[in-house]
Amino acid sequence: MTMFAILGSIVGAVLGVAAVAAQVRNAPALHDQALEEFQVGTSPRIDATRTEVQLHTEEYNLSVARNNFAVAQLTLACLDFDRIHGQTFNAEGLLKPGLSVEPDVRVR
Repeated sequence: MTMFAILGSIVGAVLGVAAVAAQVRNAPALHDQALEEFQVGTSPRIDATRTEVQLHTEEYNLSVARNNFAVAQLTLACLDFDRIHGQTFNAEGLLKPGLSVEPDVRVR
């Protein structure tokens, strides 16, 4: 695997974590709304169940995205950039200021 492919996989993993984290943040609100609609009688129970399953699926997807990022980091750590290009490599330069690969999302 080339250095650019590895860097691409890291950038993809960072974006994947961010995208899935956004879905995890939205899923509880959708589930709560469906549950409230069921409780007042305007929606069938299956809608609440579907949104609960979606919530757990998104939490699982976030776990997978974080694992993919960890694998990409390990792959990057295994490369000897000094030997390949005669220069040091700074992974911090990949991220914009304030961007974190660990979004503030808690899995229930």
